[in-house]
Amino acid sequence: MKIFRGLRHPGIAPGCALTIGNFDGVHRGHQAMLALLNNEAAHRGVPSCVMTFEPHPRDYFAAVTGKPDLAPARVSTFRDKLCELAACGVDQCIVLPFNAALASQPPQAFIDEVLVQGLGVRYVLVGDDFRFGARRAGDYAMLDAAGIAQGFEVARMQSYEVHGLRVSSTEVRAALDEGRMQDAARLLGRPYSISGHVVHGRKLGRALAETAPGKADGFRTLNLRFRAAPMPGSRLPAASSWSRCTAWVMRPWPAWPTWACAHRWTPTT
Repeated sequence: MKIFRGLRHPGIAPGCALTIGNFDGVHRGHQAMLALLNNEAAHRGVPSCVMTFEPHPRDYFAAVTGKPDLAPARVSTFRDKLCELAACGVDQCIVLPFNAALASQPPQAFIDEVLVQGLGVRYVLVGDDFRFGARRAGDYAMLDAAGIAQGFEVARMQSYEVHGLRVSSTEVRAALDEGRMQDAARLLGRPYSISGHVVHGRKLGRALAETAPGKADGFRTLNLRFRAAPMPGSRLPAASSWSRCTAWVMRPWPAWPTWACAHRWTPTT
């Protein structure tokens, strides 16, 4: 999958089948949409394309208004999201910076400047709750009318349900926040996982409950650094939900939060 930050890149395909969204977690609803998108792209002989945003729009508004509670905890890191999009067979991903200019862009200007002039869209697939443009003034009806007038097709996909439950990033966050890992896996279509940069910690865990003074065989820790708190409510699921992990602790880092997983390893000799 080719990844482009912004629209001014010569490698961006001159036409595409596009879907737009945050795709946090790339859950089963997202996967169904991407499968349909890939099929429609192949039918038209154009690459499939995902447009997403970084930072998350709600992160931006939380920062602007000084209300951090408005920002949702991320189900996945940005890197993990891109990996899952690639695994779903997406040909290219456009990452737009969500900033003041994009937040204030009128819906028609977004259609003209981004979709038509920037990407040359041939087909646009959106969800049933899709809104766009300044103050979320644009909706499916407006986009569909623009497609008829400007020469591209527009389709809308209804919500995806599992056992009567609408699959959404919000539901995945709730499952993770409550330690319901099996429910999260059903919504995601895979066991939950997250990646981060492994960094050195303070090496305190090895001295906890060591079998003898100075032996340093206590609790080994894995310190993962994230650019943003990646889990719902800045918490991780209950330790009993995780294999080979008995405790999670969040500690501040000079630039990023760090999660530490502590486990008491038992020799198997």
